[in-house]
Amino acid sequence: MLNPNELSFSQELLLAGAAIETGVISYLHAHPDSKAPIIANMLNLDERAVSILLEALTACGYADSTSSGYRLSTQFSALLYPDSGGEDRFSFLHTYYQLKRWANLAEVVRSGKPVLQDLTSSSLTGFIHAMRRNSALNVDKIAALVCDGLTRPFSVLDIGGGPLVHAWAFSRLGATVTILDTPNTLHMMEQDLALNEPIHLVPGDFNVQLPNGPFDIAYLGNICHIYGPEQNRALFRRVYQSIRPGGRIVIHDFVRGLSPRAPLFSVNMLVSTETGGTWSQEEYFSWLENAQFSDIVLHDLGDHQLIIGKRQPQK
Repeated sequence: MLNPNELSFSQELLLAGAAIETGVISYLHAHPDSKAPIIANMLNLDERAVSILLEALTACGYADSTSSGYRLSTQFSALLYPDSGGEDRFSFLHTYYQLKRWANLAEVVRSGKPVLQDLTSSSLTGFIHAMRRNSALNVDKIAALVCDGLTRPFSVLDIGGGPLVHAWAFSRLGATVTILDTPNTLHMMEQDLALNEPIHLVPGDFNVQLPNGPFDIAYLGNICHIYGPEQNRALFRRVYQSIRPGGRIVIHDFVRGLSPRAPLFSVNMLVSTETGGTWSQEEYFSWLENAQFSDIVLHDLGDHQLIIGKRQPQK
């Protein structure tokens, strides 16, 4: 049940997020001990609003008040200023942008349309690194299940795998990995690849075309919740053609009815996507069978589930 006293967490998140988005945090990082009128003038912001914002940031421990003005507190500067590059900061930014969408939930329920937001570099960076941090949990266990029974060398098509976390885990098990993702995402992530890693980046739209295979595995990590039934059915048919006979499709997602996170995550998709949601085991199995996959099994990992289907070998 909602406890009004817990609203302070959301308020602090919006407070710090607004300070980042308006440039106040960047300015304080570059110009410590600045006063509100100077900050407001340099950033073309309202002076009264900046003054109130700085006092609130100080009260929450994000900034310190000095005789000369305001500066970022040592404790929170690594989280908030733009050059820190820490995973905590990126995760924070992603949560901030999602909360802004949730604030419009009533209108989304009325219209059925998601909240449109400009995809800024900071929001994309926040999303990618938040996905990287979230995906790191149990990644080796998941990779072992995905690659179970295969002998080296083998190939994996990682659809939407820009964060690289699973690609690295697959490569540790002996896979050559092809990642298909958007050009902006891959451009952001390519700097994290070492020379001679068996990971190849292919920019493209997996709703249009997949790279030429055949692959031993097609891995769909947190992809299916972005789209509705028609797009997922079409994607599974496309995957079937891209893997070799005897190969497998692996879906890693929140399965409705099994994952305790699925109901609220569906709301996340409601405010963010045109047709996305969480889908039941029965829906996944039906879509896979429609795409001619067989021997379909589900591994329940608690919050997430793995569904594996096979393309039958040629007789």
